[in-house]
Amino acid sequence: MANEEKKLPVYYEKPMVELGSVEPGTYVYDSDAQLCYVDEEYRLHSHSIEHWCSKDTIVYPISLETQRIMEKMAAHRDKYHKGNIMNADFSRELEAALFDLMSIDIYDADYGKKEAAIWERLEKRYNELVEHAKALHIFRG
Repeated sequence: MANEEKKLPVYYEKPMVELGSVEPGTYVYDSDAQLCYVDEEYRLHSHSIEHWCSKDTIVYPISLETQRIMEKMAAHRDKYHKGNIMNADFSRELEAALFDLMSIDIYDADYGKKEAAIWERLEKRYNELVEHAKALHIFRG
């Protein structure tokens, strides 16, 4: 009973599931932090783009905590795109960081510190890339 009292409301959880377990017709976030509609064929639809994914692809159902993280990650990704420094390697780095963020146990006493450390690491990496892009005269910012 003590664990039940301690449990956070479901809207603060950070669910990660395989696409095949998602009910068609619902919305999830993908690894690019985009809100996607899941169709009957388990394709993800986002911004008029259709993505085929295998049923074991990890997606993130909507919750308040997931939305907060995804909005922050989407803003971070936008900085890369607007700065003209996004490429496939950096996109995969951000996907991995998103997975790390979503994997932090919400009941961990250091949850906030662990999350902040990941965001700080991402910001440091972004600033390093900006310096390289400026040296190559490709940065737009």
